[in-house]
This record gives sequence, C-alpha cells and structure tokens, in this order.
Amino acid sequence: MTTLAVPVPDELVTYLGSEDAAKEHLRRAAVLDLVKRQVISQGRGAELLGMSLWDFHELLAEADVPMVDLAEADLAEGHRNLRTALGGEEQ
Repeated sequence: MTTLAVPVPDELVTYLGSEDAAKEHLRRAAVLDLVKRQVISQGRGAELLGMSLWDFHELLAEADVPMVDLAEADLAEGHRNLRTALGGEEQ
C-alpha cells in the first residue's frame, strides 16, 4: 500500500473533524470518483474500501453517485428487448 502526503488546509481538517476523518473522506472520495467515471467497477470500489457491496451501494446513494449509468442508446435497446420479450410489438 502506498501512503501519500497531501497538504490540505487546516480548515478542511476542522470541517471533517480530525486528520483521520479527513484521510478517510479523501480516500472514499477518490474511489467514488473512479466509480462515477467508470474507471473501476462498483465491486472493485467496495474492495478498495474494504466494505461489502451492499455497504458500498449505501455509500453510493449517500454520495448521490448513480448505481446504474446507462447511455440513452443502451436504455432504448433495453426497452425494445423488454417489449419483444413481453410479446409486444417493436416500435
């Protein structure tokens, strides 16, 4: 594991409560950013933070990070496939 020394304003540490809280907050923020940008999977994000996928999904919700991020074309294709599977006509 790599340890980084990142200078942060004292005020930031005060807002977050302690140096340990600030370190954890920044670690989680980095992982959430990677998941949001789809650089890593949600499962990998949970592993990196040492938590269950269930707990990680709760963290995603708290941070307003979407658990499902589909492109419009993917959503439209899914809709067509569902209509076909249910016996409806494709539009």
